[in-house]
Amino acid sequence: MRLKILTAFLLAAIFGGCAAFRGKVYILEDPKVKEAYSAIELPYSIKIDGETFTRKYKNLAAAYYYLSDEEEYKWSKLVSISYYGDVKSIDGYIYGIYETIAKSNEVRKKDEWRSLDIIKTSPTQAVIAILNPPAPGDPNFNKYEVDLMVADMQSCGLILVQYAKNFDSDRDFKKMRKFIKENKAKILPQMPKIRCR
Repeated sequence: MRLKILTAFLLAAIFGGCAAFRGKVYILEDPKVKEAYSAIELPYSIKIDGETFTRKYKNLAAAYYYLSDEEEYKWSKLVSISYYGDVKSIDGYIYGIYETIAKSNEVRKKDEWRSLDIIKTSPTQAVIAILNPPAPGDPNFNKYEVDLMVADMQSCGLILVQYAKNFDSDRDFKKMRKFIKENKAKILPQMPKIRCR
């Protein structure tokens, strides 16, 4: 048994090393996750505002794109792409977002409320801006976060592209609202156009 394990390990190391020299990256993923994103074409990297975000992680909630030196919950800026094959209208999605934010705010103190701005730009598209205060007691979400999103209803379902920026425990909401106002028109047009297959 040990010989089989050792042989398997050596083969993986040899072939893994060869793959690394060929410059290819192999990402193992859960078959459910692979199936969930089979209806859309995900890019490997995304360039926004002169910065390159590379896909490092994908789960049923989203595909996450990080700056090269950032990962997991230690990020300053992040791009994510979510796909909802069961959403049938942009209006239903917008209503769901409003409802989710309202329920979230019910259990928070007034100065910890999430703020939301949604503009329906066409019958199939909406632009969304959310200001998220830290989640009380959660060390992974202990910063203020601004999310700029484009929700796009397509034939295969709804595709949501999100640009997020962290503000290190900064309680200056004016500063974050200023970031939204000054950057929404610049960043949103640079969001990748994700299409159905």
